[in-house]
Amino acid sequence: MKDKKQLTIRLPAPVVDYLSNKAQSENKTLNELVTEVAEQYMTARQSEQLIHEIAAVRERAKSEYGTGPDSTDEIRRLRDGER
Repeated sequence: MKDKKQLTIRLPAPVVDYLSNKAQSENKTLNELVTEVAEQYMTARQSEQLIHEIAAVRERAKSEYGTGPDSTDEIRRLRDGER
């Protein structure tokens, strides 16, 4: 079981009502649903950060080495069994 910490938050009543209804319709507790949503948000932000880091590496490589030739035709030949 993961370590957990308790957190008390205040949300607008319509948000709590929506989340409560959603949790009930998915046979989950409100805590389970909010945890799931928070984890999805965290994963999305981490993915977003990784995408930005990859873009920065690509830009550095492009500025240092230039743009390489287009390998699309070569990949198609290899895929189709040609050499």
